[in-house]
Amino acid sequence: MNENQHPDQGGQEGRANPYAQHAQAAAERARAAAQDALGAARRLVTNPAGSIGEAHASLGGERLLGVAIVFAVVAAVCFGLASSRAMAGLMYMMGAYGSGVGAFFKAVLSSLIGIVAVGGGILIMAPLLGGRANPASSLFIAATAMLPLALAMLLAWIVGSVLRNQLGFILGMMLMLYGLCYLVMVLNAGLRQVVGIDERRAALGTPTVLAIAMLVMWLVGQLLN
Repeated sequence: MNENQHPDQGGQEGRANPYAQHAQAAAERARAAAQDALGAARRLVTNPAGSIGEAHASLGGERLLGVAIVFAVVAAVCFGLASSRAMAGLMYMMGAYGSGVGAFFKAVLSSLIGIVAVGGGILIMAPLLGGRANPASSLFIAATAMLPLALAMLLAWIVGSVLRNQLGFILGMMLMLYGLCYLVMVLNAGLRQVVGIDERRAALGTPTVLAIAMLVMWLVGQLLN
């Protein structure tokens, strides 16, 4: 150290490093988003379809987007972990068949694209059905709706791995049924409570949004293969 340099100057220079500051700010935002996501999950866990509007209203702006991203990443990781032989048929349309680390990351990427596609479908359909949506709200609805299916797929994979018999298959299919039902119910509730679409139009919008997402997922699967 230069004898003319103040002992704390090196620490001050480190604190003044713009890259370190950006990294620290990003870490703080990620931590805040995770905390917000945990709070929203507590609100949604007992009644996701009935509470999505309340959870959305409790968040705003950057907080809403942060929670949506956390939910989307968690759902995508669950889909990736569930991409085994037992789920090969369903994961095929997302371009995520196979095994190994490569298949896992492929499933995660495809799932993230699928969740974003659901959000895009909401953005497209909202004005056509008399509602209003922005990218953060649309992604929040999409990720919240897809999360129960992702968790159900992961649980079905675990059950199928433990119980390699007819009972394991039946339990896995029941979990998948619950996940699919919650996907539809939460998406429909999001269109009504968050986007502001009436019940009659939301009934049409729900399968249309999923159809748009499935088309995008199929196209992505073709490109990845």
